[in-house]
Amino acid sequence: DGAGDGGGGGAALRPDVVSYNAALAACERGGEWHEAELLLREMRERGPPPDAVTFNTCITAAARASQWERALRLLSLMEADPSVRPDAFSYSAAISACSRRPEAALDLLQRMEAAGVAPTTVIYNAAIRACATASHWPIALSLFAELQDAAADGGAGGGGGGGGAALRPD
Repeated sequence: DGAGDGGGGGAALRPDVVSYNAALAACERGGEWHEAELLLREMRERGPPPDAVTFNTCITAAARASQWERALRLLSLMEADPSVRPDAFSYSAAISACSRRPEAALDLLQRMEAAGVAPTTVIYNAAIRACATASHWPIALSLFAELQDAAADGGAGGGGGGGGAALRPD
């Protein structure tokens, strides 16, 4: 009669991308970044294919666990996957993971710009924090000036802001 199986007439239940994303969100909130990576691997090997939410949740889980190198690796996997495109949230989460790595944060700003993703105030804030945490205050102030210029031009980072392209720690 299909009772208890969603009316599928005895069809086998199988998790879909929404099911996986819910489980990944639980891993992220519980600090289980490694378990999140295992679920992502399972999706990539057996399906369903991961979407932007899947990758973003895994990147956030790595960031919250101070696993910045893993967050960058996950973003690279996302960038290499032709079926999904990193968005502002993807880059924001990865930049946040680089809270003590200003060079990596600035590189991510450049990658983001090259990918055609417009920076947001949240992304600038994360990059400014990464530079401030590492005591690279001149770069942090330069990024803040870029943000102010973008706001004056009517965008949250549009215009020719450069995404930190000329900014590098000495």
